[in-house]
Amino acid sequence: IDYIKVDGLWQNNTNEIEANRIVELVEELITSGEANLGIVTFNFKLQSLIQDKLELFAIEKGVNLPKSLFVKNIENVQGDERDIILISVGYGPHDANGKLPSMNFGPINSEGGERRLNVIFTRSRVACEVFTSFDPSDIDLNRTSKEGPVVLKKFLEFAKTGELTETYVSEGDADSPFEEDVADT
Repeated sequence: IDYIKVDGLWQNNTNEIEANRIVELVEELITSGEANLGIVTFNFKLQSLIQDKLELFAIEKGVNLPKSLFVKNIENVQGDERDIILISVGYGPHDANGKLPSMNFGPINSEGGERRLNVIFTRSRVACEVFTSFDPSDIDLNRTSKEGPVVLKKFLEFAKTGELTETYVSEGDADSPFEEDVADT
């Protein structure tokens, strides 16, 4: 998992700077021979912007985009896997002050938003590139009661540092001989 911080701005429900950086990386990956790519965005408008930019790139450079390449939003990526997944969080500051104006991350804030995140976190077979225009510490959990932003913050912290900040120790006996074998191993 790679954490890629860009100086993007969230304007008109999209993030053009983040979209441009994703298209640049797609160009690098295609040039190096990687064709098994997928891009997941947090909303439809950002998905459309990236798709348009990729099509323009293909026309300008005279290249064919890989048939396996997809650009989907978080709400319709279920079941799709690729070797490399690029995740565009998109949300970010609205201006140069660099602060998140709200803790609203679209579908992440809705009921079951944390499950949508779990789906996108498991779409890559080899690598996951996470693009964001804010630092995980900018997510103020005191300003939201939803589980989705909690999971998003933990994931971004892990992507940035490579470290899990929480550990969970199961209490009680194993539920099956299989669990005992796993614990012994």
